Amino acid sequence: MADLPGMYGNLALYDEIVSNLGATVKWRGCVKRARGLVALVILSVMFIEVPAHGAPFDTSGQDWEGYSDFVRLLRDTLGGPRVIVTGKLDWSALTPADGLIIAYPEHGADTISAGGFVRAGGRIALLDDFGAGDDLLGSYEVQRVPLPARPEEALRDNPELAIAEPVTQDQPLTQGVDRVVTNHASGLAHTGLTTLLRVRGGSGSVAVAISLSSGTGRLVAVGDPSIFMNSMLRYPGNRRFGRNIADYLMEGRTGGHLYVVVRSFVETGSFAGTASAEHELRSMLDRLKGALNRDGLPPWMMYWFSFIVAMLVLFWILPRTTRTYKSTAPRFTRPAPLSLQGGPAGHAAALGAGHAYRGHAVLEWRRALLEDLTAFFGLPVDAGSAEVVRRVARLGVVDADAIRALERLLLRMAEIDTMIAAKHTHALEPIRDEEVVATGKLVQTVLAAVHRQPGTAA
Repeated sequence: MADLPGMYGNLALYDEIVSNLGATVKWRGCVKRARGLVALVILSVMFIEVPAHGAPFDTSGQDWEGYSDFVRLLRDTLGGPRVIVTGKLDWSALTPADGLIIAYPEHGADTISAGGFVRAGGRIALLDDFGAGDDLLGSYEVQRVPLPARPEEALRDNPELAIAEPVTQDQPLTQGVDRVVTNHASGLAHTGLTTLLRVRGGSGSVAVAISLSSGTGRLVAVGDPSIFMNSMLRYPGNRRFGRNIADYLMEGRTGGHLYVVVRSFVETGSFAGTASAEHELRSMLDRLKGALNRDGLPPWMMYWFSFIVAMLVLFWILPRTTRTYKSTAPRFTRPAPLSLQGGPAGHAAALGAGHAYRGHAVLEWRRALLEDLTAFFGLPVDAGSAEVVRRVARLGVVDADAIRALERLLLRMAEIDTMIAAKHTHALEPIRDEEVVATGKLVQTVLAAVHRQPGTAA
């Protein structure tokens, strides 16, 4: 027999080895799970869609379509404190010594304040191709037009990247500018303004940048805001043109500031001397329109609009879904109308009563006329009134005025008959005794003229 203490010692050693092995296996399992979790996190990060860049023309955007380099160019040209980038344009805070750059507005600008600002000596540069600058352009009789489909010069032979050239370099805005590379630009058609840059094509040239001077006030319109994007400022002509615009807007101004607003900026106030009730109302409507185009209806307005629509639909549906239809008693069980009781005398008394509806008396004349004439002409009892009038006209016994009066009378009688059958007599104009008498006279005149003929005219 084996030694018991030795056997128990081996068993203890075996238990320790098994415990260590189990702990190792558990640790390795935790490591495997940890590695799987890390791999899952890495895959999740890889497939999460993270925006790589900001919105186009973002004044702080560092990507290719941002405006940070343009803002830096303006500040290097004029000095940092003089250039103010803002999302809120307060017209009442502007002075004639200030300048303003509006890039790709998403709502119509306050044209009244803008016009007053320029007339007072302020200076504006509108950089817009397909934004909401039409109102401001239209106030100066400028319209957007397409560029030539095949420009003479284009970057990499791409017609969307047309090369714009200055008309002359004698102007401050085009000094040192050889060529400007555009990007999906819009042309500008105008009368009486100065063309700065143009794109030439087979059918002629189209302006891309124009300017206007009004005393000390100035307006510059450029049909392509993307020429000043970060990626486009690497071209010397684009960069020099941007610097010239900054100098042009603030030339001779020492205490003014250059404000830069982009895309969905907010407008408040009115420029000095332009405030009026009409102006405030128009500005409010323009701002509301811009807010709706930019952000849509606010939640509270959507809620109440949906509530009102739901109530209108409910009020329209309920009366129709809960309508009950009364059963119609068989005709043979209905009581005889009062006008049919008492024979001809009772019928005449019912029609001539003071409270009786005079439409019944008019219909009585209609029945008498049609019954008499259908029998006279040998027509079927269900012949239409149009055929009866045609036969009377063919006889030539009454003049054209009487025929037209007869046609109007029969139409009027048909309307009364329809309304009485539908129990809608309240929709008819009140019928007076004079109308009943006139109807009777016309019917008697026609019947007398027809019966004076020796035979039928069928």
